[in-house]
Amino acid sequence: QSQVPITEDRYTNASMKPYYLNVQSKQIKRDFSLHENFVSKYSTVAPPFGFNGLGELVYRRTYARYLDDSCTSKEEWFQTVERVVNGTFSMQ
Repeated sequence: QSQVPITEDRYTNASMKPYYLNVQSKQIKRDFSLHENFVSKYSTVAPPFGFNGLGELVYRRTYARYLDDSCTSKEEWFQTVERVVNGTFSMQ
């Protein structure tokens, strides 16, 4: 059996103790993706950012990513939510 040493730091104060994972029994990672028809329903919904525009400013500055390499346009709220949900479920 082939074994690979792995270390994890799940908590800031956790000690780094190596453990071994049996490579033959390793689960296959499956990527998760929300269906395009489901996501498109939210493209016309205005998000309730609140705080008299401050919420949207913080979102656009901090969380919205550029859509392409030219850095001319950023994600809208529904695209950010899609990216985060897909990424979170793909990590499971």
